[in-house]
Amino acid sequence: MESGGNNRGAKVEEIIRANGGVVGEPWCGDFVAYVYRKAGSKSPTRSWASVALLGSVGTRVSKPVAGDIVRFNFGHTGIFWKDAGGEIITIEGNTGSSGAVSDSSSGGDGVYIKRRAKSLVTDYRHVSS
Repeated sequence: MESGGNNRGAKVEEIIRANGGVVGEPWCGDFVAYVYRKAGSKSPTRSWASVALLGSVGTRVSKPVAGDIVRFNFGHTGIFWKDAGGEIITIEGNTGSSGAVSDSSSGGDGVYIKRRAKSLVTDYRHVSS
């Protein structure tokens, strides 16, 4: 969870710095890179902080599997967990407990399991290493 302000807090700042970022920047892409690194992937680079640049990461897939990257059409990203019919279940950083995405001025965003409509998905990206 963020604490002390928007995009702030000890763990949030650790996640941002681990991806070479500047404390205070939006951190959804940094979170995805952080998780991939923790899982042993050598693929994450600084560019993963940019949702737009994630479009060139890995291979685009139409049937995602747990752990694939999901990009949303509202400038946000997360990690695909499972298909739930008309929705998907994801794990995301820099988001609120409800709504599409939160960017509160006071902080309070964190890492959440989210249910999202498939219509919000731009694409899924599979990274093999």
